[in-house]
Amino acid sequence: MDTPPKKNPVISKLEEKDASSAVAVAGHPLHAMTVHFPIALVFGTLGADIMYWWGADPFWLRVGLWTTGIAFFSAIAAGLIGSAEL
Repeated sequence: MDTPPKKNPVISKLEEKDASSAVAVAGHPLHAMTVHFPIALVFGTLGADIMYWWGADPFWLRVGLWTTGIAFFSAIAAGLIGSAEL
């Protein structure tokens, strides 16, 4: 007869904790969904800056300005959602 495998005690302790989100849409946590946007946009700003330094096209200045602004305001939104989560 096969005995059922032993459950890892660390996993069983983690399963006892409530990991549900206080701020969620259809069970999906909003902070975890929104925090990626400012991070990606900051990398986009870096890419726009590198492209401007490489080619001196004013288009990349506008792209960098827009990505910086959108990153700033999306970071504020993610921070407010994260604060509500606490």
